[in-house]
Amino acid sequence: MLLLACLLLSTPCLLQTDDGPDFMAPHVEAKTSTAYWAKSEGDLRYMWQLPEDYSADSPRHMTVILHGTGGDYRWGYYNNFTAHHMKLNPLRSEDILISVDGTSPGPNNTRLFLGEKKDVDAFHDFLVEIREQFAVDKIFLYGHSQGSFFVVHFASQHPEMLGGVVAHASGTWGWTKLSRKMKDLPILFLHGTKDPVVPYRQSINGRDRFLDQGLDLVALLRMPGYNHWPNSTRVTEGIDWCEGMTSDDPQRVLDLANALAMHKGADSYQYEISPALALSRQVTRRLLEDGDHPLDKVPTKISKKASKLASAIEKQGDKVIAQLSKAYKKKITLADDLPLGLLVAAREDYRGVDSVEAWYKKIGHDKLRKKHYKKAKDFYSVWYGSKKESEMYAATVDLMESFFLIEGLPWNMKTKMEEWNASPASLRLNKKTLANYESVERWIDGWELGDKVYKKLWMKWEWKD
Repeated sequence: MLLLACLLLSTPCLLQTDDGPDFMAPHVEAKTSTAYWAKSEGDLRYMWQLPEDYSADSPRHMTVILHGTGGDYRWGYYNNFTAHHMKLNPLRSEDILISVDGTSPGPNNTRLFLGEKKDVDAFHDFLVEIREQFAVDKIFLYGHSQGSFFVVHFASQHPEMLGGVVAHASGTWGWTKLSRKMKDLPILFLHGTKDPVVPYRQSINGRDRFLDQGLDLVALLRMPGYNHWPNSTRVTEGIDWCEGMTSDDPQRVLDLANALAMHKGADSYQYEISPALALSRQVTRRLLEDGDHPLDKVPTKISKKASKLASAIEKQGDKVIAQLSKAYKKKITLADDLPLGLLVAAREDYRGVDSVEAWYKKIGHDKLRKKHYKKAKDFYSVWYGSKKESEMYAATVDLMESFFLIEGLPWNMKTKMEEWNASPASLRLNKKTLANYESVERWIDGWELGDKVYKKLWMKWEWKD
């Protein structure tokens, strides 16, 4: 019950236990699938766990977990380790798992990952030390919330140390400088679209910032309707993509592409979303030499299987476009009976699928969305800057037609607008403003219709490697 209570909070809380893991310095012959805690030479506490069948003669990947504000080294253990409650959906069960303290002290005995040089240096020293304790192939970083901002920042300073980064519920700090030395490091932004703590749009902005710098090894995995909770299933998909985009083993790349294309079912939080087909399609391109970062000398047997998977994803994309082209014949509008939820979701979930890219270009979606992003700034300035509910209501209804393509609007906007519209007298609005609420109704209906159409499509998707 304590775990559930903590998950329901918008920020992580610390969990105390009387029968937690034992202290043990890293040891290659330690019991596998069993968590221990230790302390680094730099005085950072951390949890560690070896995977089943671990051997010092066979290097494994290592995933290092960085907590958010209000946490410490135990956060990853309680939310991700197979040794605790995550036996249903553990985080990367084949990896060595590490969950480490923030690099700076925080309030109430918590720890923080700050973006200062001392924090980067402390974490660098920790990775150097911990790598020497085990047989390690690549190091992947998974950061949540504040830890998520930090992993992107650290990657900008030391990309040579890492095999990939999953940044969950963040974006990028303004002072994080991106450079060409990051061009071979995969970065995946993971974010719930209804995150009440860190807005989803920050991950979109983070992804786009990388692309604007010419760094194409970046992706976004959206979690529709999800909030700020951790989620091992989706993080595993993110790290699978990172590995799939960098592995030199054709069979491993194919295995990861297959894993990304499969339904995961309901996870530990009873949450289920569409398979990560865009990520899978991107990985298959490495085996087919029809995209960036191709592999050399791919066996014909593997390339044929990759081609079959790629073709299946493209056909699924065709089904999505068939639904969209039926609704949006010439241009994109906010009108009755149009599947807005499908339109917005498919742009991200099928990014890089050929037929989908072609249709969105033809309909002029991306150019229009750029205009919507600019107009949304006017809306945000009122919604977050005004203390008057009447002004927030008026800004929403008056501007809705010019920013409806934006996903990740205030997580409680729909509920608030419905509440205010149910008692308009208290807002003292004029008739014209109240009449404009029709645009909000079309926005709500369009999302609900699109979600239903989309779910029918992805629930029918089947793939077996």
